[in-house]
Amino acid sequence: MSSIPTNNELINQIPQYIARPSQAFATTYGVKALQHVLTCVYHMLSVSPHKEGEMEAYCVKCRAKREIQNAEQTTLKNGRPATRGKCPTCGTNVFRIGKS
Repeated sequence: MSSIPTNNELINQIPQYIARPSQAFATTYGVKALQHVLTCVYHMLSVSPHKEGEMEAYCVKCRAKREIQNAEQTTLKNGRPATRGKCPTCGTNVFRIGKS
């Protein structure tokens, strides 16, 4: 019985599948569709999440852009990513729609 591969092992294997797509999937959906799906998965797995201090949002109370403390990634009802947290200066809730 083989062991379950780690995320890094899977990420390293995806480019070879992009180059040589699965025959069954390629026959059903087309080679371009498979390459697109694998490319999207590769980018999702290889992108590291934002660390605290990297994200900024506009604080209405301070009237300035501030780093987000206790950043928490969320998804809006329409599926768009968002980040919420606290302003480090005044403690007001801040919210950033878009990249999370």
